[in-house]
Amino acid sequence: MESFYLQNFKTINTIIERDSKDATYKFALLRGVIEISQEYQHLGKEAGDRISLPLGLLIEKWLLYYYPIIESQEFLPQLHGEKIDSIHKRISFRPLFKEVTDYYAGKGGFSVFYNDYVNGFIHPKFHKHSVN
Repeated sequence: MESFYLQNFKTINTIIERDSKDATYKFALLRGVIEISQEYQHLGKEAGDRISLPLGLLIEKWLLYYYPIIESQEFLPQLHGEKIDSIHKRISFRPLFKEVTDYYAGKGGFSVFYNDYVNGFIHPKFHKHSVN
């Protein structure tokens, strides 16, 4: 019988091998899960043979990974065939996150955004998009 760790390794390996290699969200997901499991293992909760961590940590990692991509003055497509004016192939969070990066562009960019984020202040104009 395979160990739990070997089973998880095989699952991750299958995702990497079989899924498209040009979709950055998959690498962001993998990178985020690895970083979170290393940095926040103290927040893990065991339930049988599984360990869960707060999903918000992964969302935070994605904000940090994707900010420079969305902020870039040059359009950096993240899906095969993604275009500026293409809605059906656009990454779903690009338009909303672009509003945030545009707002911070004139105020110091990523460093000011990150400072606001870690201090719990994101401009109220973006609260309409928050999930409760």
